[in-house]
Amino acid sequence: MNGHPITRAEISGYIVNKKSRADRISYIVDDGTGILVCSISVEAETVYMANFTIGDYVTLRGKIKLYHNQREMMINYIVREEDANAESWNRLKTIKLGLTYYQKNS
Repeated sequence: MNGHPITRAEISGYIVNKKSRADRISYIVDDGTGILVCSISVEAETVYMANFTIGDYVTLRGKIKLYHNQREMMINYIVREEDANAESWNRLKTIKLGLTYYQKNS
């Protein structure tokens, strides 16, 4: 962003696919601008005591890295949004960030 690499991010979106392997679970999340593979180790996922499924609206935080020339998020935090207004609220936060920070510094 503006010449600075992005290494950590927070996104909110719908889980559109889920892939399980022996050591990790990958959630494919659509945030409205595209899709992002978000992975978490099986051990860490059990800490959240949740079984996230396709169609869940979630908020994730984590480290962005390149894996096979594709961006991937290594999840540090994941939560299912239970509030029916969560999607609208996240869109408004994104618009506010765009107007107050990103356009100002470009």
